[in-house]
Amino acid sequence: MFENAVDYDHGAAFDPSVFFNCWSRTLESYLRSLIASDLDSFALPQSLIPAHVLALTSLALSGAEGGLRSAQRKTLSRIRLTMLERIAETGLSPEDIAADHRMSRRTLFSLFAQSGGSFEQELQAMRLERAADLLGSPFNRTKTISEICYASGFGSVSSFCTLFKRRYGVTPSAYRSDL
Repeated sequence: MFENAVDYDHGAAFDPSVFFNCWSRTLESYLRSLIASDLDSFALPQSLIPAHVLALTSLALSGAEGGLRSAQRKTLSRIRLTMLERIAETGLSPEDIAADHRMSRRTLFSLFAQSGGSFEQELQAMRLERAADLLGSPFNRTKTISEICYASGFGSVSSFCTLFKRRYGVTPSAYRSDL
């Protein structure tokens, strides 16, 4: 699968300044685990790896936030952390997050727009990532797809399954069974 990929120099020093947001760190971690593992024994089906790399790369690049000032980047990082902390709340809204950070909904939307994304896109991506993590965890094998759906903050199993399949190329149950 990676025969034509650029050869990675395992002895090279890694420069963390290249990675500037949480999605970049997630991408870095994912790539490091790919490099360090035998693909045949990797925890995810090989067919999903390219989609994961593309999705994480897209999120990392959209979160580059080059147009934001330092204070705005810090605020956006705190907002994202709050979103992650409250991700399981089905009714989590932009108004809730804006109120948590003592700002207007318009200011919240403006911060995300300046970073190249939107509140809804980031929340959905975070929820899908959480669902994939829960589905892939051996500790959650006894949980149903519905339980994982709601634990990830989705309010509807059917919309969750549709979004999950669009993002990962397989249904949540197929994703779990491929592991």
